[in-house]
Amino acid sequence: MKIRGHDEEFAERVFNQIKGFGEYGFPESHAASFALLVYISAWLKCHRTLEFYCGLLNSLPMGFYSVSQIVQDAKRHDVVVLPVDAMSSDWDHSIELLNENEHGKCGLRLGLRIVKGLHKKSADKITSSRDSSITNVFELNLKANLNEEQLGTLARAGALNSFSENRHQAYWEIKALGSTTPIEISSKVSARQDSTKLPPPSRIKNLVNDYQYTGLSLKDHPMKILKKYHPFNGTTLASQLSNCRHGQFIKIAGAITGRQRPSTANGVLFITLEDETGNINVVIWKSVLSRFRSEVLQSQLVSIKGTVEREGLVIHVVAGHIETLDHIFAAAQNIDPIDDNKRGTIRSRDFH
Repeated sequence: MKIRGHDEEFAERVFNQIKGFGEYGFPESHAASFALLVYISAWLKCHRTLEFYCGLLNSLPMGFYSVSQIVQDAKRHDVVVLPVDAMSSDWDHSIELLNENEHGKCGLRLGLRIVKGLHKKSADKITSSRDSSITNVFELNLKANLNEEQLGTLARAGALNSFSENRHQAYWEIKALGSTTPIEISSKVSARQDSTKLPPPSRIKNLVNDYQYTGLSLKDHPMKILKKYHPFNGTTLASQLSNCRHGQFIKIAGAITGRQRPSTANGVLFITLEDETGNINVVIWKSVLSRFRSEVLQSQLVSIKGTVEREGLVIHVVAGHIETLDHIFAAAQNIDPIDDNKRGTIRSRDFH
């Protein structure tokens, strides 16, 4: 500014004004852009609900929510969610016509991208080679040229259930392929009629495998199954929080789906707890975190005693006591016989 002929006093005043604007102008500009994003997102969710959820899922990983949370929210908004299927799913999530007799009603078909351990190249082989002539695992193996590991991943994820009665049966049939060559496929297909029929997995085994291999379950939520066990019954549900008064002491339980500890929060940890009815936002003060650090940071399922904080429609639970419930989930499930070195897990998205 001096070069342009301005005196030092004027330059200092302008510089200080710019400094002052920098203290609030940047967050204000962000607030405006975020307000626009919120409005557009809300409009899409209201008027183009199916497209909104499909686009959101295909944009992952981003933001704070997991695939499971988004899918469950979609179901709560009456979106029909179809399972991942090797014969129907693309790599990305897609919108699919449900039934020609239902006047164009569509659903959200989950994509092969959620199958853990399945690479896009393998998925492309499946989508480019499948046709109506494929009626069993053997023919899919022949046309898509997949190896046993890739087929096994699909079976465990339940993506071959359109061929087999259940995922155990599908995995058994894949094992029967062994080192089968294309010439031997026809004899394998004919022998399939006399193959051993395995009983379907239990409800909880299906749940464990769903979370282990896709990160979500369309059939059950862990909390729905565990309600019959002691500390889970009698807890306040996410859907019941709107009936709680400010300052009320309650007990909640659920799966930890997210942890956040912003650098500006002075050690306060925010977690998202999910039960079968929705999400609960929990505030954990630094002093409480120091007492229950392992329960908060290492557990998948927890129960929390705390007080309700609400202002308008915004509701939080301030934690006072935290207890891990992982051992109850472990006791309720048996090791899956087809994968006996793994247990199902409910992963959280953590940002510290």
